Amino acid sequence: MTESDIPELEIPEWTPALSMGNAVIDGEHRDFLGKLGHVADLIARGDRRQIKDAITAMAAVLKGHFETEERFFVSVAYPQATTHRVDHLTLMNLVIEIEGVVDDSEDFSTPRLALAHFTQSVIDHLTEADMAYKPYLAQLERLEAPVVV
Repeated sequence: MTESDIPELEIPEWTPALSMGNAVIDGEHRDFLGKLGHVADLIARGDRRQIKDAITAMAAVLKGHFETEERFFVSVAYPQATTHRVDHLTLMNLVIEIEGVVDDSEDFSTPRLALAHFTQSVIDHLTEADMAYKPYLAQLERLEAPVVV
């Protein structure tokens, strides 16, 4: 397989359709998708050092976001918290795999494939796993809303 055999990566941008109705979560999703797009751009250009730095920055944003979500799960006793945490661990492991293939590959076809797999996993996570807890997030928002007298 050559690099020309691999289709261009389509990195999703944050849209209102991905909104969780929470400014913090939505902001973290936007930030992460921006970092993911930056990694994809660097892989397309082929600069290993910059790619590694960008993956490190993306991983830090992702880890912080997952910590935010997991604190939320505790506060509302989210019943799918364990499954969701496993998804988080899986996504973080995929980031580690991408870092490894950037180091080990002669060209950038394998990193592009790894990033494509990761991107699809992220899309699935955002549109399925995250959307499943959106009603719980709305419940928390109602509980924390100021009481108007």
